[in-house]
Amino acid sequence: MHASRPLNIAMLSIHSSPLGELGTIHTGGMSIYIRELAFELASLGHTIDIFTCAVTNGHEPVVQLAQNVRLIHFPIPEADLSSHRNLLPLLPHIFRILEEYTAKEKLRYDIAHSHYWLSGCLGSLIQEKWHIPHVIMFHTLGLMKNPTDPGEREARQRVSQEKKLVMQSQKIIAPTHQEKKNLIDLYNTSPDKIDIIPGGVNLDIFQINRQKDARKAIHIDFDEPLLLFVGRFAVEKGITLLFEAIQLLHKKMSVQLIIIGGDGNHDPRKRDLVDRAVQLHIEKQVHFAGRVDHQQLPLYYNAADLVVMPSLYESFGLVCLEALACGTPVVSTNVGIMPSILDGETNGATISDASPCSLATAIENFFSNKRSPAFDSQQIRQTVVKFSWQHVATETLLAYDELLSDDISIS
Repeated sequence: MHASRPLNIAMLSIHSSPLGELGTIHTGGMSIYIRELAFELASLGHTIDIFTCAVTNGHEPVVQLAQNVRLIHFPIPEADLSSHRNLLPLLPHIFRILEEYTAKEKLRYDIAHSHYWLSGCLGSLIQEKWHIPHVIMFHTLGLMKNPTDPGEREARQRVSQEKKLVMQSQKIIAPTHQEKKNLIDLYNTSPDKIDIIPGGVNLDIFQINRQKDARKAIHIDFDEPLLLFVGRFAVEKGITLLFEAIQLLHKKMSVQLIIIGGDGNHDPRKRDLVDRAVQLHIEKQVHFAGRVDHQQLPLYYNAADLVVMPSLYESFGLVCLEALACGTPVVSTNVGIMPSILDGETNGATISDASPCSLATAIENFFSNKRSPAFDSQQIRQTVVKFSWQHVATETLLAYDELLSDDISIS
């Protein structure tokens, strides 16, 4: 079996649906990654079934996302999806449902591709029982997230399972050289198992638009410089770090900040952020836009003067690619793909340490240079044109092909 022939691919996203609401605590860049990768693989002639246990927001159990791409939802009534740990003991039950479904529908798959450690555990069962190759992409690592939130340490269970998975999996996809290094240093992963395949950006959706037109479309009328944050309200996203930087900036300049993401007004994480803004006396500068449809995000990127990514940990950082594709500069902490994209001159900059002072200085420096010819929107976009989803799909197929070729030689 080679990837040169059409493949049937089982893609696993057990805890998070690609149709989930972006910006909520369990739905972020991974959902975009899965959806876009599946679409590109399908355009190359392959068939992809994405399996999830997450709520599909009123959709039917089987949703045709595109030609040759289906989302298949297995409802687990007894599962409490508020914590990933609650799903782990149910994985054997989920596998039985999967087996019954595939037998009934007469489905066979050439390869399993799991996303996140929970899906990886199911992928290992598939690998063992169905005797097909298994590829895993962790998206985040428990041992990397631990230092970002001492109060809510990732469960030992997760780290234990991740260590098993790096031993059992035949191929691991890491989005950056740093994440490959994390896998080797923290999990003792064999370097030969790891392929580095960066994430991508949909260059058809994320395009340059006039700032004036974008602001009019989303009813924004600020005289002050406008910052934008896009992401989940998780501790590792560093929103409070950004708040503290804005407070420091206030002595020198006034900025406005729009925050996209979150689980709505009932979300305790949002209430904590609102309280923190009040404590820092920046509540009049911070505006919560809530969740924004992925197709509408380019309006916000184009409306902003600067996108800020204050993350304490990112395995990649799709938001950076999206912003740059819209011609908007990015200031970021030194995480994920950002150090290798942001050049400090034409498209933004990274800061050496994740401190409010460093972040405030970087933002201030950007606006002091804002009128410089260096910040040209077309030039900024050019820095990410190589990160197409077609490239991601092509590289992923090469990883599949290597495993499938090995499978033949073994048998």
